[in-house]
Amino acid sequence: NDWTAATWWRQSEAGFSAARRDTGTELTEYGAEVSGELNDRLRLSARFAVVDREAQAEERRLAVQGDYKIGKSGMVSAEARQRSTRTAGATDFLDSTVGALRYTHRLNSSLEVHATGQFTLDNDANISDNNLGTVGARWRVSNKTNLSGDYSTGDRGEAATLSLDHRINSDHRVFGTYTMSTDRTDRADRERQFTLGNRSRISNQTTIFSESQFSSGQRESGVTHAFGLNFIPRSGWDFGLSIQHGELEAQSGPVRRDAATLTGRFRNQEVSWSSKLEYRDDAGAEQREQWLSSNRASWRMNESLRMLMRFNISDTNDLIDSSRNARFVEGGLGLAYRPDNNDRLNLLGRYTYLYDLPSTGQSLSATDQRSHVLSVEGIYRLNPKWEVGAKLAQRYGKLRLDRNDGAWFSSTSNFAAIRGRYHLIKRWDGVLEYRWLEVEENDSVRSGVLAAIDRHFGEHFKIGVGYNFTDFSDDLTNLDYDHQGWFLNLVGKY
Repeated sequence: NDWTAATWWRQSEAGFSAARRDTGTELTEYGAEVSGELNDRLRLSARFAVVDREAQAEERRLAVQGDYKIGKSGMVSAEARQRSTRTAGATDFLDSTVGALRYTHRLNSSLEVHATGQFTLDNDANISDNNLGTVGARWRVSNKTNLSGDYSTGDRGEAATLSLDHRINSDHRVFGTYTMSTDRTDRADRERQFTLGNRSRISNQTTIFSESQFSSGQRESGVTHAFGLNFIPRSGWDFGLSIQHGELEAQSGPVRRDAATLTGRFRNQEVSWSSKLEYRDDAGAEQREQWLSSNRASWRMNESLRMLMRFNISDTNDLIDSSRNARFVEGGLGLAYRPDNNDRLNLLGRYTYLYDLPSTGQSLSATDQRSHVLSVEGIYRLNPKWEVGAKLAQRYGKLRLDRNDGAWFSSTSNFAAIRGRYHLIKRWDGVLEYRWLEVEENDSVRSGVLAAIDRHFGEHFKIGVGYNFTDFSDDLTNLDYDHQGWFLNLVGKY
Protein backbone atom coordinates (compact mmCIF):
# COMPACT_ATOMS: atom_id res chain seq x y z
CA ASN A 1 0.00 0.00 0.00
CA ASP A 2 1.17 3.52 -0.83
CA TRP A 3 1.55 5.92 2.13
CA THR A 4 2.90 9.45 2.13
CA ALA A 5 3.68 11.95 4.90
CA ALA A 6 4.65 15.62 4.98
CA THR A 7 5.50 18.32 7.52
CA TRP A 8 5.82 22.10 7.21
CA TRP A 9 6.84 25.18 9.18
CA ARG A 10 6.53 28.82 8.09
CA GLN A 11 7.07 32.08 9.97
CA SER A 12 6.27 35.62 8.82
CA GLU A 13 7.36 38.65 10.78
CA ALA A 14 4.85 41.33 11.74
CA GLY A 15 4.03 43.45 8.72
CA PHE A 16 5.10 40.78 6.25
CA SER A 17 3.51 37.59 5.08
CA ALA A 18 4.04 37.75 1.33
CA ALA A 19 4.80 40.40 -1.21
CA ARG A 20 1.11 40.93 -1.87
CA ARG A 21 -0.27 40.92 1.69
CA ASP A 22 0.24 42.52 5.06
CA THR A 23 -1.46 41.10 8.13
CA GLY A 24 0.13 43.50 10.63
CA THR A 25 1.16 40.70 13.01
CA GLU A 26 3.68 37.88 13.18
CA LEU A 27 2.33 34.61 11.79
CA THR A 28 3.71 31.15 12.55
CA GLU A 29 2.29 28.03 10.89
CA TYR A 30 3.37 24.41 11.27
CA GLY A 31 1.87 20.96 11.02
CA ALA A 32 1.99 17.47 9.56
CA GLU A 33 -0.16 15.21 7.43
CA VAL A 34 -0.25 11.57 6.37
CA SER A 35 -2.36 9.65 3.87
CA GLY A 36 -2.43 6.15 2.42
CA GLU A 37 -4.49 3.24 1.13
CA LEU A 38 -5.77 0.47 3.35
CA ASN A 39 -7.02 -1.48 0.32
CA ASP A 40 -8.11 -0.90 -3.28
CA ARG A 41 -11.24 0.96 -2.20
CA LEU A 42 -10.48 2.69 1.11
CA ARG A 43 -8.03 5.54 1.69
CA LEU A 44 -7.40 7.32 5.02
CA SER A 45 -5.70 10.62 5.78
CA ALA A 46 -5.01 12.76 8.84
CA ARG A 47 -3.76 16.32 9.22
CA PHE A 48 -2.71 18.46 12.19
CA ALA A 49 -1.88 22.16 11.88
CA VAL A 50 -1.19 25.11 14.18
CA VAL A 51 -1.63 28.76 13.16
CA ASP A 52 -0.25 31.21 15.73
CA ARG A 53 -0.98 34.92 15.25
CA GLU A 54 1.16 36.43 17.96
CA ALA A 55 -0.60 38.77 20.39
CA GLN A 56 -3.92 37.92 18.68
CA ALA A 57 -4.86 34.23 18.60
CA GLU A 58 -3.61 30.67 18.34
CA GLU A 59 -5.54 28.09 16.35
CA ARG A 60 -5.10 24.29 16.31
CA ARG A 61 -6.74 22.07 13.71
CA LEU A 62 -7.03 18.28 13.65
CA ALA A 63 -8.78 16.47 10.80
CA VAL A 64 -9.29 12.81 9.89
CA GLN A 65 -10.76 11.78 6.54
CA GLY A 66 -11.76 8.56 4.80
CA ASP A 67 -12.47 8.05 1.08
CA TYR A 68 -14.34 5.00 -0.19
CA LYS A 69 -14.76 4.10 -3.86
CA ILE A 70 -18.21 3.07 -5.04
CA GLY A 71 -18.06 1.14 -8.29
CA LYS A 72 -16.03 2.67 -11.08
CA SER A 73 -17.52 6.17 -11.02
CA GLY A 74 -18.36 7.19 -7.48
CA MET A 75 -16.59 8.05 -4.23
CA VAL A 76 -17.93 8.87 -0.78
CA SER A 77 -15.75 10.86 1.61
CA ALA A 78 -16.31 11.52 5.30
CA GLU A 79 -14.34 13.92 7.48
CA ALA A 80 -14.30 14.94 11.13
CA ARG A 81 -12.45 18.15 11.97
CA GLN A 82 -11.78 19.81 15.32
CA ARG A 83 -10.64 23.40 15.69
CA SER A 84 -9.39 24.92 18.95
CA THR A 85 -8.89 28.69 19.24
CA ARG A 86 -7.44 30.79 22.03
CA THR A 87 -7.40 34.58 21.83
CA ALA A 88 -4.71 36.79 23.38
CA GLY A 89 -5.11 37.03 27.15
CA ALA A 90 -7.33 33.96 27.40
CA THR A 91 -6.22 30.89 29.36
CA ASP A 92 -8.49 28.27 27.72
CA PHE A 93 -9.10 27.16 24.16
CA LEU A 94 -12.57 27.30 22.62
CA ASP A 95 -13.37 24.13 20.66
CA SER A 96 -15.59 23.47 17.69
CA THR A 97 -16.13 20.21 15.82
CA VAL A 98 -17.63 19.74 12.38
CA GLY A 99 -18.35 16.72 10.22
CA ALA A 100 -18.66 16.61 6.46
CA LEU A 101 -19.88 14.22 3.78
CA ARG A 102 -18.86 14.50 0.15
CA TYR A 103 -19.94 12.58 -2.92
CA THR A 104 -17.94 12.68 -6.12
CA HIS A 105 -19.21 11.19 -9.36
CA ARG A 106 -17.45 10.83 -12.70
CA LEU A 107 -20.06 11.33 -15.41
CA ASN A 108 -17.66 10.41 -18.20
CA SER A 109 -13.94 10.36 -18.93
CA SER A 110 -13.86 14.19 -19.05
CA LEU A 111 -16.38 15.46 -16.48
CA GLU A 112 -16.54 15.01 -12.72
CA VAL A 113 -19.00 16.66 -10.30
CA HIS A 114 -19.10 16.76 -6.52
CA ALA A 115 -21.28 18.00 -3.65
CA THR A 116 -20.36 18.48 0.00
CA GLY A 117 -22.40 19.05 3.12
CA GLN A 118 -20.70 20.27 6.30
CA PHE A 119 -22.48 20.17 9.65
CA THR A 120 -21.67 21.52 13.09
CA LEU A 121 -21.33 18.66 15.58
CA ASP A 122 -20.31 20.51 18.73
CA ASN A 123 -19.43 24.09 19.70
CA ASP A 124 -18.31 25.83 22.85
CA ALA A 125 -20.20 28.92 23.88
CA ASN A 126 -19.68 32.07 21.77
CA ILE A 127 -18.70 30.06 18.66
CA SER A 128 -21.18 30.37 15.81
CA ASP A 129 -22.28 27.39 13.74
CA ASN A 130 -20.35 26.56 10.59
CA ASN A 131 -22.81 24.69 8.40
CA LEU A 132 -21.72 24.83 4.77
CA GLY A 133 -22.77 23.51 1.37
CA THR A 134 -20.48 23.21 -1.65
CA VAL A 135 -20.99 22.18 -5.26
CA GLY A 136 -18.35 21.98 -7.97
CA ALA A 137 -17.09 20.35 -11.13
CA ARG A 138 -13.86 19.34 -12.86
CA TRP A 139 -13.91 19.32 -16.67
CA ARG A 140 -11.16 18.13 -18.95
CA VAL A 141 -12.02 20.28 -21.94
CA SER A 142 -9.35 18.63 -24.11
CA ASN A 143 -6.11 16.71 -23.69
CA LYS A 144 -4.42 20.06 -23.05
CA THR A 145 -7.02 22.07 -21.11
CA ASN A 146 -8.62 21.59 -17.69
CA LEU A 147 -11.31 23.76 -16.08
CA SER A 148 -12.60 23.56 -12.51
CA GLY A 149 -14.98 25.55 -10.35
CA ASP A 150 -16.49 25.49 -6.85
CA TYR A 151 -19.14 27.51 -5.04
CA SER A 152 -19.82 27.42 -1.30
CA THR A 153 -22.35 29.11 0.94
CA GLY A 154 -23.07 28.75 4.61
CA ASP A 155 -23.42 30.35 8.01
CA ARG A 156 -20.14 32.28 7.71
CA GLY A 157 -20.33 33.59 4.17
CA GLU A 158 -19.70 32.62 0.57
CA ALA A 159 -16.71 31.51 -1.47
CA ALA A 160 -16.08 30.74 -5.12
CA THR A 161 -13.08 29.52 -7.12
CA LEU A 162 -12.60 29.20 -10.88
CA SER A 163 -9.36 27.71 -12.29
CA LEU A 164 -8.05 27.14 -15.81
CA ASP A 165 -4.92 25.20 -16.79
CA HIS A 166 -3.77 24.90 -20.39
CA ARG A 167 -0.78 22.94 -21.69
CA ILE A 168 0.52 24.63 -24.83
CA ASN A 169 2.90 21.76 -25.56
CA SER A 170 5.03 19.29 -23.64
CA ASP A 171 7.30 22.10 -22.38
CA HIS A 172 4.94 25.04 -21.75
CA ARG A 173 1.75 25.57 -19.80
CA VAL A 174 -0.30 28.57 -18.60
CA PHE A 175 -2.76 28.82 -15.72
CA GLY A 176 -5.20 31.24 -14.14
CA THR A 177 -7.30 31.29 -10.95
CA TYR A 178 -10.01 33.59 -9.62
CA THR A 179 -10.94 33.35 -5.93
CA MET A 180 -13.59 35.15 -3.92
CA SER A 181 -13.91 34.42 -0.21
CA THR A 182 -15.45 35.77 2.98
CA ASP A 183 -14.66 32.68 5.06
CA ARG A 184 -11.19 33.72 6.28
CA THR A 185 -9.79 33.29 9.78
CA ASP A 186 -7.61 36.40 9.71
CA ARG A 187 -10.30 38.92 8.77
CA ALA A 188 -14.01 39.11 8.03
CA ASP A 189 -14.19 41.23 4.85
CA ARG A 190 -14.57 39.77 1.36
CA GLU A 191 -11.37 39.36 -0.61
CA ARG A 192 -10.94 38.75 -4.32
CA GLN A 193 -7.78 37.47 -5.93
CA PHE A 194 -6.88 36.86 -9.57
CA THR A 195 -3.74 34.95 -10.53
CA LEU A 196 -2.12 34.45 -13.95
CA GLY A 197 1.05 32.47 -14.57
CA ASN A 198 3.06 30.20 -16.82
CA ARG A 199 5.72 27.52 -16.49
CA SER A 200 8.16 26.50 -19.21
CA ARG A 201 10.85 23.86 -19.52
CA ILE A 202 13.59 25.42 -21.62
CA SER A 203 15.99 22.45 -21.40
CA ASN A 204 16.32 19.09 -19.70
CA GLN A 205 17.95 20.86 -16.76
CA THR A 206 16.09 24.18 -16.52
CA THR A 207 12.50 25.22 -15.86
CA ILE A 208 11.31 28.83 -15.52
CA PHE A 209 8.04 30.25 -14.22
CA SER A 210 6.34 33.60 -13.79
CA GLU A 211 3.20 34.63 -11.94
CA SER A 212 1.16 37.77 -11.35
CA GLN A 213 -1.36 38.15 -8.52
CA PHE A 214 -3.98 40.88 -8.17
CA SER A 215 -5.88 41.07 -4.88
CA SER A 216 -8.42 43.46 -3.43
CA GLY A 217 -10.30 43.72 -0.17
CA GLN A 218 -11.89 46.24 2.14
CA ARG A 219 -8.73 46.52 4.24
CA GLU A 220 -5.95 46.00 1.70
CA SER A 221 -5.12 45.47 -1.96
CA GLY A 222 -1.98 44.75 -3.90
CA VAL A 223 -0.25 43.54 -7.04
CA THR A 224 2.61 41.02 -7.05
CA HIS A 225 4.86 39.82 -9.85
CA ALA A 226 7.09 36.78 -9.36
CA PHE A 227 9.73 35.13 -11.54
CA GLY A 228 11.81 32.05 -10.87
CA LEU A 229 13.78 29.14 -12.24
CA ASN A 230 14.79 25.62 -11.24
CA PHE A 231 18.08 24.18 -12.42
CA ILE A 232 19.16 20.51 -12.19
CA PRO A 233 22.80 20.38 -13.34
CA ARG A 234 23.17 16.64 -12.67
CA SER A 235 21.53 13.77 -10.85
CA GLY A 236 21.08 14.50 -7.14
CA TRP A 237 21.54 18.29 -7.43
CA ASP A 238 18.75 20.87 -7.57
CA PHE A 239 18.96 24.68 -7.42
CA GLY A 240 16.24 27.33 -7.48
CA LEU A 241 15.93 31.11 -7.71
CA SER A 242 12.82 33.28 -7.37
CA ILE A 243 12.30 37.05 -7.35
CA GLN A 244 9.15 38.91 -6.22
CA HIS A 245 8.03 42.51 -6.47
CA GLY A 246 4.82 43.81 -4.97
CA GLU A 247 2.94 47.07 -4.50
CA LEU A 248 0.34 47.00 -1.74
CA GLU A 249 -1.83 49.23 0.37
CA ALA A 250 -1.04 48.12 3.91
CA GLN A 251 -2.74 49.42 7.04
CA SER A 252 0.15 51.84 7.51
CA GLY A 253 0.05 53.14 3.91
CA PRO A 254 1.60 52.30 0.51
CA VAL A 255 4.43 49.77 0.70
CA ARG A 256 6.80 48.56 -2.02
CA ARG A 257 7.98 45.05 -1.28
CA ASP A 258 10.82 43.11 -2.92
CA ALA A 259 12.04 39.61 -2.13
CA ALA A 260 14.58 37.15 -3.53
CA THR A 261 15.03 33.48 -2.65
CA LEU A 262 17.84 31.06 -3.45
CA THR A 263 17.53 27.32 -2.75
CA GLY A 264 19.81 24.32 -3.12
CA ARG A 265 19.47 20.58 -2.53
CA PHE A 266 21.63 17.48 -2.85
CA ARG A 267 20.91 13.83 -2.13
CA ASN A 268 22.63 10.50 -2.59
CA GLN A 269 22.68 7.27 -0.59
CA GLU A 270 24.92 8.67 2.18
CA VAL A 271 24.31 12.42 2.28
CA SER A 272 21.33 14.75 1.99
CA TRP A 273 21.47 18.54 2.18
CA SER A 274 19.04 21.43 1.66
CA SER A 275 19.49 25.18 2.10
CA LYS A 276 17.36 28.26 1.58
CA LEU A 277 18.42 31.91 1.68
CA GLU A 278 15.86 34.71 1.43
CA TYR A 279 16.14 38.51 1.44
CA ARG A 280 13.16 40.85 1.87
CA ASP A 281 13.04 44.62 1.61
CA ASP A 282 10.15 46.99 2.39
CA ALA A 283 10.11 50.65 1.37
CA GLY A 284 7.51 53.38 1.73
CA ALA A 285 5.24 53.59 4.76
CA GLU A 286 7.17 50.63 6.19
CA GLN A 287 10.96 50.35 5.86
CA ARG A 288 12.31 47.00 6.87
CA GLU A 289 15.08 44.60 5.83
CA GLN A 290 15.02 40.91 6.62
CA TRP A 291 17.38 38.00 6.02
CA LEU A 292 16.26 34.41 6.51
CA SER A 293 18.14 31.16 6.04
CA SER A 294 17.27 27.53 6.77
CA ASN A 295 19.74 24.66 6.38
CA ARG A 296 19.50 20.93 6.99
CA ALA A 297 21.88 18.02 6.37
CA SER A 298 22.17 14.35 7.24
CA TRP A 299 25.10 11.96 6.83
CA ARG A 300 24.89 8.19 7.06
CA MET A 301 28.34 7.52 8.45
CA ASN A 302 27.90 3.74 8.33
CA GLU A 303 25.13 1.17 8.57
CA SER A 304 24.70 1.87 12.30
CA LEU A 305 25.36 5.60 12.77
CA ARG A 306 23.77 8.71 11.27
CA MET A 307 24.50 12.41 11.90
CA LEU A 308 21.81 15.12 11.64
CA MET A 309 22.44 18.87 11.45
CA ARG A 310 20.35 22.02 11.12
CA PHE A 311 20.89 25.77 11.26
CA ASN A 312 18.16 28.43 10.95
CA ILE A 313 18.46 32.20 11.26
CA SER A 314 16.11 35.17 10.85
CA ASP A 315 17.32 38.76 11.24
CA THR A 316 14.95 41.74 10.92
CA ASN A 317 16.04 45.39 10.91
CA ASP A 318 13.37 48.09 11.09
CA LEU A 319 14.86 51.25 9.53
CA ILE A 320 12.19 53.51 11.08
CA ASP A 321 12.12 52.17 14.65
CA SER A 322 15.11 50.07 15.75
CA SER A 323 13.19 48.87 18.82
CA ARG A 324 11.23 46.66 16.41
CA ASN A 325 14.32 44.71 15.36
CA ALA A 326 14.11 40.95 15.87
CA ARG A 327 16.51 38.02 15.67
CA PHE A 328 16.15 34.24 15.78
CA VAL A 329 19.03 31.73 15.65
CA GLU A 330 18.67 27.97 16.03
CA GLY A 331 21.35 25.35 15.51
CA GLY A 332 21.34 21.65 16.21
CA LEU A 333 23.51 18.55 15.95
CA GLY A 334 22.27 15.02 16.51
CA LEU A 335 23.57 11.45 16.36
CA ALA A 336 21.31 8.45 15.81
CA TYR A 337 22.69 4.98 16.55
CA ARG A 338 21.11 1.63 15.75
CA PRO A 339 23.52 -1.31 15.65
CA ASP A 340 23.48 -3.04 12.29
CA ASN A 341 23.57 -6.43 13.99
CA ASN A 342 21.01 -5.61 16.71
CA ASP A 343 17.83 -3.83 15.61
CA ARG A 344 16.40 -3.98 19.14
CA LEU A 345 18.39 -0.95 20.30
CA ASN A 346 17.97 2.69 19.20
CA LEU A 347 19.88 5.64 20.68
CA LEU A 348 19.57 9.35 19.89
CA GLY A 349 21.70 12.18 21.27
CA ARG A 350 21.09 15.83 20.41
CA TYR A 351 22.43 19.31 21.15
CA THR A 352 20.41 22.47 20.37
CA TYR A 353 21.34 26.14 20.62
CA LEU A 354 18.60 28.80 20.55
CA TYR A 355 18.74 32.59 20.60
CA ASP A 356 15.34 34.25 20.34
CA LEU A 357 14.64 37.99 20.38
CA PRO A 358 10.93 37.98 19.45
CA SER A 359 9.29 40.56 17.24
CA THR A 360 7.18 43.29 18.85
CA GLY A 361 4.00 41.43 17.91
CA GLN A 362 5.31 38.26 19.54
CA SER A 363 6.72 39.88 22.67
CA LEU A 364 3.40 39.89 24.51
CA SER A 365 3.46 36.10 24.73
CA ALA A 366 7.15 35.20 24.43
CA THR A 367 10.36 35.57 26.41
CA ASP A 368 13.84 36.52 25.22
CA GLN A 369 16.10 33.52 25.63
CA ARG A 370 19.61 32.18 25.02
CA SER A 371 19.47 28.44 25.61
CA HIS A 372 21.55 25.29 25.27
CA VAL A 373 19.71 21.97 25.33
CA LEU A 374 21.29 18.54 25.68
CA SER A 375 19.20 15.37 25.40
CA VAL A 376 19.68 11.63 25.10
CA GLU A 377 17.00 9.07 24.36
CA GLY A 378 17.04 5.30 24.14
CA ILE A 379 14.59 2.58 23.08
CA TYR A 380 15.01 -1.16 23.57
CA ARG A 381 12.72 -3.92 22.30
CA LEU A 382 12.50 -6.65 24.95
CA ASN A 383 10.49 -9.07 22.84
CA PRO A 384 7.96 -8.92 19.98
CA LYS A 385 5.33 -7.53 22.37
CA TRP A 386 7.17 -5.13 24.69
CA GLU A 387 9.41 -2.11 24.08
CA VAL A 388 10.79 0.23 26.76
CA GLY A 389 12.37 3.67 26.44
CA ALA A 390 13.68 6.63 28.41
CA LYS A 391 14.69 10.24 27.77
CA LEU A 392 16.84 12.69 29.72
CA ALA A 393 17.24 16.36 28.80
CA GLN A 394 18.56 19.57 30.29
CA ARG A 395 18.22 23.18 29.22
CA TYR A 396 20.56 25.79 30.65
CA GLY A 397 20.88 29.41 29.62
CA LYS A 398 19.53 32.89 30.17
CA LEU A 399 16.03 34.40 30.02
CA ARG A 400 14.81 38.00 29.94
CA LEU A 401 11.18 38.94 30.65
CA ASP A 402 11.20 42.39 29.00
CA ARG A 403 11.76 42.36 25.26
CA ASN A 404 15.29 43.57 24.41
CA ASP A 405 15.53 45.27 27.80
CA GLY A 406 16.46 44.48 31.37
CA ALA A 407 18.80 41.99 32.96
CA TRP A 408 19.22 38.38 31.90
CA PHE A 409 18.67 35.75 34.60
CA SER A 410 19.78 32.13 34.69
CA SER A 411 17.29 29.39 33.89
CA THR A 412 17.84 25.63 34.14
CA SER A 413 15.26 22.94 33.44
CA ASN A 414 15.63 19.17 33.78
CA PHE A 415 13.37 16.66 32.03
CA ALA A 416 13.03 12.90 32.39
CA ALA A 417 10.60 10.38 30.93
CA ILE A 418 10.13 6.61 30.90
CA ARG A 419 7.77 4.89 28.50
CA GLY A 420 6.45 1.47 27.70
CA ARG A 421 5.08 0.31 24.38
CA TYR A 422 2.93 -2.82 24.01
CA HIS A 423 2.07 -4.41 20.68
CA LEU A 424 -1.70 -4.89 20.66
CA ILE A 425 -2.84 -6.52 17.42
CA LYS A 426 -1.44 -6.58 13.90
CA ARG A 427 0.07 -3.10 13.33
CA TRP A 428 -1.35 -1.38 16.44
CA ASP A 429 0.63 -0.37 19.57
CA GLY A 430 -0.35 1.17 22.91
CA VAL A 431 2.01 3.67 24.57
CA LEU A 432 2.12 4.93 28.17
CA GLU A 433 4.70 7.48 29.34
CA TYR A 434 5.50 9.04 32.70
CA ARG A 435 7.22 12.43 32.43
CA TRP A 436 8.83 14.77 34.96
CA LEU A 437 9.99 18.40 34.71
CA GLU A 438 12.02 20.43 37.19
CA VAL A 439 12.85 24.15 37.06
CA GLU A 440 15.81 24.65 39.36
CA GLU A 441 15.60 28.43 39.97
CA ASN A 442 12.14 28.31 41.58
CA ASP A 443 12.30 24.70 42.84
CA SER A 444 9.16 23.77 40.92
CA VAL A 445 8.40 20.20 39.88
CA ARG A 446 5.67 18.98 37.52
CA SER A 447 4.88 15.40 36.53
CA GLY A 448 2.21 13.30 34.89
CA VAL A 449 1.45 10.78 32.19
CA LEU A 450 0.91 10.68 28.44
CA ALA A 451 -1.02 7.95 26.59
CA ALA A 452 -1.22 7.19 22.88
CA ILE A 453 -2.16 4.60 20.29
CA ASP A 454 0.10 4.13 17.24
CA ARG A 455 -0.35 2.36 13.92
CA HIS A 456 2.58 1.21 11.79
CA PHE A 457 2.58 1.67 8.02
CA GLY A 458 5.33 -0.37 6.44
CA GLU A 459 8.76 -0.67 8.04
CA HIS A 460 9.67 3.03 8.16
CA PHE A 461 6.65 5.04 9.29
CA LYS A 462 4.03 5.16 12.04
CA ILE A 463 1.28 7.57 13.07
CA GLY A 464 -0.21 7.96 16.53
CA VAL A 465 -2.89 9.88 18.36
CA GLY A 466 -2.84 10.46 22.10
CA TYR A 467 -3.55 12.69 25.07
CA ASN A 468 -1.02 14.59 27.19
CA PHE A 469 -2.29 14.82 30.78
CA THR A 470 0.52 17.24 31.70
CA ASP A 471 0.78 20.89 30.65
CA PHE A 472 4.44 20.80 29.53
CA SER A 473 6.35 19.62 26.47
CA ASP A 474 9.52 17.56 26.13
CA ASP A 475 10.83 20.42 23.93
CA LEU A 476 12.60 22.45 26.61
CA THR A 477 12.96 25.55 24.41
CA ASN A 478 9.16 25.88 24.51
CA LEU A 479 8.48 27.85 27.69
CA ASP A 480 4.66 27.71 27.53
CA TYR A 481 2.70 25.47 29.87
CA ASP A 482 -0.21 24.95 27.50
CA HIS A 483 0.42 21.47 26.09
CA GLN A 484 -2.32 19.53 27.82
CA GLY A 485 -4.69 17.88 25.37
CA TRP A 486 -4.89 15.75 22.25
CA PHE A 487 -1.98 15.43 19.83
CA LEU A 488 -1.07 13.76 16.54
CA ASN A 489 2.37 12.16 16.27
CA LEU A 490 4.22 11.16 13.08
CA VAL A 491 7.45 9.14 13.30
CA GLY A 492 9.81 8.12 10.52
CA LYS A 493 12.32 5.29 11.01
CA TYR A 494 15.43 4.29 9.11
